[in-house]
Amino acid sequence: MPTSDEAFEAALNHEDDLGAVIRVHLHIEHHVNQLLELLVPFPEDLKSVKLDYDNRVKLLSALRIKPESTKVLSALGTMRNKFAHNLNYKLDKSNVKNLYETIGSSDKEILQRVYSNLRKKDEHKDLEPFKSLLPKEQFIVIAVLIRRMVLRMINEVENPV
Repeated sequence: MPTSDEAFEAALNHEDDLGAVIRVHLHIEHHVNQLLELLVPFPEDLKSVKLDYDNRVKLLSALRIKPESTKVLSALGTMRNKFAHNLNYKLDKSNVKNLYETIGSSDKEILQRVYSNLRKKDEHKDLEPFKSLLPKEQFIVIAVLIRRMVLRMINEVENPV
């Protein structure tokens, strides 16, 4: 059975646009659920409430998760819904840019710094600058950041300073 990292990588790289967005969303939703289970005093009660993804993200806001984190999670949910309900929806520069714009400034800096450092490595010298990437390639970079962001939140709740 593949690890969570391997399954996430497969969702990113081995799918068409629809498959990538839907599967990435499934992975992120799983992590959002993990985070809620850590934050809510009686997580078993969440099952009976039957919150959809958007309302789970709103609950994260109510539980003091920073708006710059929940904004990108909401935007990913919106993108997923557009793919799920519009037969001709595709990743394009516009919708990927809209997703990127919902990332908080500090996380944008992390994304740009990490991607820039990656391009400096010998095995990745042929990578285009982020702005020049195809929409799906940009989505992949953003999806990795979103996942790392949620995993970081989980770690902070599990291991408070």
